[in-house]
Amino acid sequence: MTSPLIYLTRHVQAFLGALGRLLRRPLGSLLTLLAIAVALALPASLWLLVKNAQLATGDTSEAIEISVYFRPGAALEKAEQLAASARARPEVGTVTVISADAALEEFRTYSGFGAALDSLQGNPLPHVITVKPKLDYANPRGVESLQKYLRAWPEVDRVQVDGEWVRRLSAILDLMRKVLGAFASLLALGVLVVIGNAIRLEIGARRAEIEVTKLVGGSNAFVRRPFLYEGFFLGLIGGLLATAITAILVAALAEPVSRVSALYGGRFVLSGLDFLEAARALVLSHLRFVVHIARGYSGYGLPMGDLVQEGNVGLMKAVKRFDPSIGVRLVSFAVHWIRAEIHEYVLRNWRLVKVATTKAQRKLFFNLRRLKKNLTWLSPEETRTVARELGVSEHEVTEMERRLAARDLSFDPTPAESEEDDTYSPATYLPAPDADPAAQVENEEWEDDTHERLAAAMQSLDARSRDILASRWMAGDAEKATLHDLAAK
Repeated sequence: MTSPLIYLTRHVQAFLGALGRLLRRPLGSLLTLLAIAVALALPASLWLLVKNAQLATGDTSEAIEISVYFRPGAALEKAEQLAASARARPEVGTVTVISADAALEEFRTYSGFGAALDSLQGNPLPHVITVKPKLDYANPRGVESLQKYLRAWPEVDRVQVDGEWVRRLSAILDLMRKVLGAFASLLALGVLVVIGNAIRLEIGARRAEIEVTKLVGGSNAFVRRPFLYEGFFLGLIGGLLATAITAILVAALAEPVSRVSALYGGRFVLSGLDFLEAARALVLSHLRFVVHIARGYSGYGLPMGDLVQEGNVGLMKAVKRFDPSIGVRLVSFAVHWIRAEIHEYVLRNWRLVKVATTKAQRKLFFNLRRLKKNLTWLSPEETRTVARELGVSEHEVTEMERRLAARDLSFDPTPAESEEDDTYSPATYLPAPDADPAAQVENEEWEDDTHERLAAAMQSLDARSRDILASRWMAGDAEKATLHDLAAK
């Protein structure tokens, strides 16, 4: 068996050897790295384009606004009445009333036609109210329902939905995002082809060395190790170069974009690569996998939404701890974290009292029902078989079977619950710590004897002394006499 020191030494040799081979042929390595960097920088740049376009347009739900124009001559009170009625509806977020005079004054201020407007006879502008739906109702169905309600008023002339261009742009961005995903997949495949071709050429150049290594007893892992490290270097350095290229592009365009935004009265800042956004993209791309795993636990009687949510927590923990250099895919790494979070949630909520606390009990909880052949109790032979397959003791199998077959009971049920349940509640048969009959009889006899002795002692006193004791020491707190009261007597 190879010692850990020798194993580590061989890995260091393969690591340095792969790096040395890349440095010995700088031109070929540089061209390969640039091809990888460009292939990775293109989808990253397109993704930043879509992301910044979405940030510039904002949330489409907040951009939807309904403008209600009243007929000429309609009273302002009618507009206020409609606005108050609209505010009472659950799908309405905010309502703003713009009177005709206010609209004319605003137009006079910003249009530059003040002198021309003075020649008009009367105010040609109508009263207007603007309605913004709530976030939950900012969808085509909710907006259409709100439009029908507003059009039903006889004083309303026209109802216009502002923000159609924003929704069209959002649809275009969604399409671009999907096209970007397909384009990124093709480029990722191209990166794998480039790296694979580089490694294939290296294998062809070292064919004789590989054959000699195999003849003297070299294992497949020993032969494969230098090429794996070479592929690791190509991917790592190519990714760093792609990040640098994207950062340079963002830095070069940041000032022109800010200048254009300032001309339109905005303060938009170009957003670059964000590792938090990358983690978010990884989580969102694997949500369907979480749902697939959560469906396997639907038999425990817990809400599917809660199971999926716990699985999402495990997925986020997996993304945080994922190390690409290990050589496994994220989905293979994340499945263990997803199941661990779902297992913990099931154990916490399946019963009021946690039924599995040790490692062996957890293993039995999730596997015992699957291993049982029927709904009856396990036979001794079946118990031994289950214990052998799961690596636990027979006593633990029997104990977990008993726990799974039990159910939660109310300790002290109400009378309605007691009538429906024929069994006795624990409050009726669990012993109390002070329920010793001998101790109870002893305490009662001691109290009776104490009362008799006290009564006999009181009879031996004179009337004044008995009155003092009774008024001062034997009366309740509300009727207790003070020393001043006793002195007055």
